[in-house]
Amino acid sequence: MRFFLIFGVNSMKNVLIKSAIATAVIAATTVTTIADTKVYGRVRLAAVCADDGTTDDCGLQNGSSRFGIKASHEISDGLTAFGHYEFGVDADVGRIGNADKTTNRLSYVGVKGGFGEVSLGARWSPMYNYITGPIDPNNYIGGTSNNGVGYASSFRRADTVNYKNKFGPAAMHVQLVMADGDAGNDAVDEFQIGGSFKAGMVDLGLAYQDTTDVGSVIGVHGGAKVGPVGVGVSYYDVSTDTGVSTINGKHEGGTVYGNLNFGFGSGMSVDLGIGTDMPDASGAPEPMVVALEFNHKLSKEYSWGAAVSNTDLDVAGADDVVQYGVGMRYDF
Repeated sequence: MRFFLIFGVNSMKNVLIKSAIATAVIAATTVTTIADTKVYGRVRLAAVCADDGTTDDCGLQNGSSRFGIKASHEISDGLTAFGHYEFGVDADVGRIGNADKTTNRLSYVGVKGGFGEVSLGARWSPMYNYITGPIDPNNYIGGTSNNGVGYASSFRRADTVNYKNKFGPAAMHVQLVMADGDAGNDAVDEFQIGGSFKAGMVDLGLAYQDTTDVGSVIGVHGGAKVGPVGVGVSYYDVSTDTGVSTINGKHEGGTVYGNLNFGFGSGMSVDLGIGTDMPDASGAPEPMVVALEFNHKLSKEYSWGAAVSNTDLDVAGADDVVQYGVGMRYDF
């Protein structure tokens, strides 16, 4: 009886030891997988008031809050596969998904190596990466991109095929938009190509967008940072096809944005943005927006800010639109 009891105890110990080893192996594998995966997010909200001369309204405004997952895996030496999901979040009401019901901000899969990077899905556009992004403000209240003076190109594009690469201080991005079942029945609905070059304190960007049967946009950016002072200017030239009045709400002509940033130290900075449209059509409105924003970064993750903007719509009988607000941002 004692023999069987000892045998049973030893067998149980062996089972427990083997189970512990198996659990450790599984845990190690899981940790390795998690090490290649990053979960991140941003919560940005502001209490904003707007006065257009007719109404004066205040409320809580979501500032492009988001939740995302990035993952990558080395297939072989020098070859890595990757995937990315990012969802818009209506942080003011606690809902995944933007107000327009478009839930995915970014969603793509790809592979990269010494040849560069190839991907499919929804990604930031070359025009945004190299022309708009460098002068895009923190946007607690919309910044220079609101109220009729929007940017001349979309931020993100869906249904895209992308090729990206870097060559020392230079970077480039080619993007094809290939929407299935669209009304135009074109293989390529939009073509974008852009690049940037950074040398010391100078940052230069150039991008071109051609939308089938709509028109084209050329974007140029120049910027520099000297000590606590940063300055940037981006210019867009819009050309529409025959019978088309606008591209992304822009009439044929130019749009220019300027941005001046000054850092005070201790995580504090002030950002001044100016944007205006210069359409070719005689008598067309030339709206202009001026925005001033203060930002205080208290830690790597948390910051708060206050902003005010004034938009002259350049429309007869229309008052300027004034916005002001205070907000907070947390990144994780």
